[in-house]
Amino acid sequence: MTAAAKLPHNNVIPLPRHPTPLTPAAPGEDPSAAHGPSNPVENTETTENTLTKKPATTDFTPMPHQEGEGDQGSMGTHGKKQLVAKWGEANIDWGWVALPKIILEKQHALGLEPEDINVILQIAQYWYAPGNLPFPSKATIAKAMGVNVRTVQRRLTRLHDLGFIKRIERKGGPKGTLSNQYSLAGLAEKATPFAEEAIQERERQRSETAARLKRKRPNKTQVKGGE
Repeated sequence: MTAAAKLPHNNVIPLPRHPTPLTPAAPGEDPSAAHGPSNPVENTETTENTLTKKPATTDFTPMPHQEGEGDQGSMGTHGKKQLVAKWGEANIDWGWVALPKIILEKQHALGLEPEDINVILQIAQYWYAPGNLPFPSKATIAKAMGVNVRTVQRRLTRLHDLGFIKRIERKGGPKGTLSNQYSLAGLAEKATPFAEEAIQERERQRSETAARLKRKRPNKTQVKGGE
């Protein structure tokens, strides 16, 4: 999301960050539960298990999040005020997540089911920067959705097989593996033709409206001649 004065028309569900420092995973716990700072280069077990102080920022600077927080992105003050007016200060202050509107509008056409959308939203809320892929654990997603881990596993497998997400294995941690990273590039690629079609239709409608208004506008020459 760009640091614009207004929330872009075609964007969606925003959800900000929390001022408290991150806490490390407890001994024996999945390191992804601590969900360390979102650094485009460093996204490892070390950062996941390190107490991190959040730097001083402005409205235009993204900050790392704790587990459960959304991605504030780089929204300007005016845009955040609009969200607060819609949803209330506490809700927006805790966090928001952005998802292209076309994915919600065309979820059926894309072949996405309601639980698929929920899983995608759960993943998207941990995607803090373009080069830093999200890695929430299946247990974290399941807890947020109120379902069991096997349900989430089935949904992730389905989304992977259909090309909407890509699972990327991470090595390390006490058990030898960490929670997978998830790329949503496939979802973005599949949604793009629908978005382009919607934009073309919007422009066509605007052109027709402009032409219709122009035809209704009185001709100055004719008005003068009538006088």
